[in-house]
This record gives sequence, C-alpha cells and structure tokens, in this order.
Amino acid sequence: MDNIRERFFRHVDKTERCWLWNGYTNAYGYGTFGISHRSTLAHRVSWNLHKGEIPSGICVLHFCDNPPCVNPDHLFLGTHKDNMHDATVKGRIGAMKVTAWDVANMRQERKLGVRYAVLADRYGLTQGGIRAAVLGITWKHVDTPSVNIVLQSHGSIHLKAKLTEEMVKQLRSDRASGMEYRPLGHKYGVSAVAARNAFIGKTWKHVE
Repeated sequence: MDNIRERFFRHVDKTERCWLWNGYTNAYGYGTFGISHRSTLAHRVSWNLHKGEIPSGICVLHFCDNPPCVNPDHLFLGTHKDNMHDATVKGRIGAMKVTAWDVANMRQERKLGVRYAVLADRYGLTQGGIRAAVLGITWKHVDTPSVNIVLQSHGSIHLKAKLTEEMVKQLRSDRASGMEYRPLGHKYGVSAVAARNAFIGKTWKHVE
C-alpha cells in the first residue's frame, strides 16, 4: 500500500480546493491509475487510501463535479441511482463532453448573438442541449462570470486570455503526436472541447 500511495501522489497536483490528477484520464476526464496490471479510477483509489474499502456496487461521487479531482474531502459514496441523479441535477446527462467553463462561455457567446446551431457545432451538443444549458435548465449550479470573448474578423471566437497563437501551434503539434484532448486541455489551461476546436480549426482559423 505504501508503494501504491507513493506512486499515486506522483500524479496529484494539490490546489487550495481540488487535488487535480495529472496522470492518464479516460474519455470523461476521470483519472485512471494502474494497480496489479488493472486500470482503476483514480478517485476511487483516493477513497481507498484515505477512507478505506468501497462496498461492492457502490460508486464514488464528486461534490465538486470536477472529474480529475481526487481530494477525499470532495468525494462521497452513493449507489448507481444516486450517481445518475447527481449527474441529472448537475446537467451532465447528455452533456458529458463539456465543462462548467464551457457552459459559462456558451452563455456569453449566446449573449453576443451566436446562434444555437453554431454553438451546438462548436461544443458537440444538440441545439436542445445547448439551449437548456444557456437558459439554466441544466447546469443550474454554474454561475456565469464575465468572460472576455473576442469576435475576430476572420469569424472565430476564442478566449482572449486563454491561448496565444504560439500555444495553439504547440497544442496542434502535441495533438498530432498523439496527446489526448483532456491532457491537452489541462496542459494549456482550457477545456478538452476548446483544445479540440483549436486543433481542428473551428477556432484560431487564421493560425497555420
């Protein structure tokens, strides 16, 4: 167990609130950790290390709704039904590809007049899903901060303070080398969706 603990914490970045997993993640952003040649969800390992065994059939859920977080104080136990209810309340059912930051962005973009069809294409959701998130029918827990969004003359929309042209070029190089979107987003301080959009040219179209 000591060896597991030592290996585990090599992949943990502790912030004032969340403990962020910087190792491998799955498609939904949850950390994965290898034990005895098997891949286990990192937040479940954190629960084991700090609070003991997890009963059979029980899920480990997040209070913070932050998939890469492994802070044991942000975790709680629940059934699969509890997990589905928690996801529904937090607006994650049907919207697993986006983050709270994405939701804040799309709400600001909608205020600027961006059409639901464009937002749906940009964030990989249906127009109904976008509309529900923008109107607060889902993602009710997300406050919409003042986000500095710039409309470029070439028609792309991106967060001015988040990426630079040089970062976009490096991001595209990293992705071409096989780096997944979630780690890319973590590396460059953006969501996985924003990293994907920058790579495929939905945003930053002017950058070669």
